[in-house]
Amino acid sequence: MSFSGDKLLGGPQAGVLAGRAELIAKLRRNPMFRALRVDKLTVEAMETSLRSLLLERWDELPVLRMVRQSREQLELRAAEFLQSHAIQGAVVIDGESMLGAAARRSRLCRRA
Repeated sequence: MSFSGDKLLGGPQAGVLAGRAELIAKLRRNPMFRALRVDKLTVEAMETSLRSLLLERWDELPVLRMVRQSREQLELRAAEFLQSHAIQGAVVIDGESMLGAAARRSRLCRRA
């Protein structure tokens, strides 16, 4: 099985391989493994993310902290963003969004 470290776990951007030890060992023998392996900083960030998930420290993971925000918090963030960036004619509108690729199709603000 493979999955994304950032999308599934809210951790660093990295591909994760999981499964039976003999299959993982076989994959490690592939010459591409060396080119695609992650560095020590990514491993450390992944460990921190997994520890936060295990200990249910949701707010330590930025993606989980953001998706758990209330409607009021999101409205405040949107208003602060527009104010700090002085986007002429932009307004915050009511809407709904989804996580993942579908979120790209959602509109959270638009020009008036």
